[in-house]
Amino acid sequence: MAIARHTPRWEWIGVAWKLFVQEAAAWCLIGFIFFAATVLFLVAILAPIFLTLYGRQPEELSLRDLPMFAIMGVSFILYFLVSLVINAGALLAAKEQLRGGKPSAAHIIAALPKLPALVGLALLVGVLVIIASLFCIIPGLIVGGLFYFTTPLLVMGNRSITQAMRESYEMVKQDALMFILFAFVNGLITGIGGNLCYVGLIVSYPLGLLITAIAYHETFEQPPAVIPDANQPPPLPESL
Repeated sequence: MAIARHTPRWEWIGVAWKLFVQEAAAWCLIGFIFFAATVLFLVAILAPIFLTLYGRQPEELSLRDLPMFAIMGVSFILYFLVSLVINAGALLAAKEQLRGGKPSAAHIIAALPKLPALVGLALLVGVLVIIASLFCIIPGLIVGGLFYFTTPLLVMGNRSITQAMRESYEMVKQDALMFILFAFVNGLITGIGGNLCYVGLIVSYPLGLLITAIAYHETFEQPPAVIPDANQPPPLPESL
């Protein structure tokens, strides 16, 4: 089936901000969960280094240090898996809000059944990006951009791994330059909170995923009526 032609619109970023403000408490909680997972990962990685390995030369390492490296390896794998689930849960929360419902941290638990597919997708796309990056960073960015929609297609659209990759490629290639640029800017927005002692991730992380969810919804599905106009001021919180 042919995929309808679309081009990214920068006002999606403003729309995402309006949706974030509408349910700021829920989105900040999701952002805090990701922030906490990131801090725990950094502690698990850095603690062994500073406690036992810092200042030692490679020739000074021995078999007694293997448990420290094992802890670091397990921490990396756990963070990889947890991040995939949080990402998917945030996309499910965005899908719920786009349908007029309430996003919540409970959507993270709802995303757990998708973990095997998410792992397969992340590994496959990751390998392709790494291979492309061996030639230059630009090919790596291009390949990553071509598969920008794979995760929302799998999570929000219930596609298989191969379907998600194919549909993302078919959509992005129609206006590759703008879609890849949009994906790059979205990545900057998502990660910018990491420059503020990681605390900023509480806002920037869910905002970036909201942008991705809106971009997916506007290009692959019919825009819902509940998406606010980016030019309209956000509504006052219900508590006011």
